[in-house]
Amino acid sequence: GSFAMCQYWSSRMFTKEVVGTANALVGGWGNLGGGVTQIVMGTLLFPLFKTGMSAERAWRTVCIVPAVVAFFTGVAVQFISDDSPKGN
Repeated sequence: GSFAMCQYWSSRMFTKEVVGTANALVGGWGNLGGGVTQIVMGTLLFPLFKTGMSAERAWRTVCIVPAVVAFFTGVAVQFISDDSPKGN
């Protein structure tokens, strides 16, 4: 999964004085995101079944949501983040 990549990224982006706190926050928010994703995807998926949509089509339709969220998160990181963190 993405946990190891996030921990590496946050370890490289923060100085040794704050890297432990940064890694803890990244890990915690990552776990929270996984739980919220399960709730949101289920909340969006089950009403599609009631419309008569097949399970395969409903699942494929719902998968558009995380793709859009990931795309806009990537765009935000590109424009908001700093590529020369303090200490490097």
